[in-house]
Amino acid sequence: MRKQITILILMFCYLGYGQNSDLCNNIKINEDKFSKKTSYSSPITDRISFKKSGAIISIRIDIPGSTLSTGEKGVILLLRDGTQISKPNEPIYIGVRDSYRYSANFTLSKAQIQRIIDNPITDVKLYIYEAEVFDSEKYSEYLKCLVSM
Repeated sequence: MRKQITILILMFCYLGYGQNSDLCNNIKINEDKFSKKTSYSSPITDRISFKKSGAIISIRIDIPGSTLSTGEKGVILLLRDGTQISKPNEPIYIGVRDSYRYSANFTLSKAQIQRIIDNPITDVKLYIYEAEVFDSEKYSEYLKCLVSM
């Protein structure tokens, strides 16, 4: 039954989003083994990914940095229309791979989701580390897919 519902959801995404419907097919569906709750996540590409669990949609931003900074806060998303979504008290997390990697993960409000859908994210800033977002339209489409699921 769950597979049938999932197929119907994906078909709805495909029919509802025209040319970008293929992006909905890239949404990963996860079912928790213990709670049996289903969550959905966009591919982890470039700098941004989204996750939906229940009615909550969160964003994860991941960018490289050249120096070590710990305990820092502050996220700014620059949108195509020049406006910003600012989270000045959002904690920044650090990881190390080939370089220092800074990330933030927070829940988006319905208003913020609609703003990102209407005006894709062009740039992000975590503390002092800035990065351009390539293929910004793609992320807005992923967000549309998640909203419809």
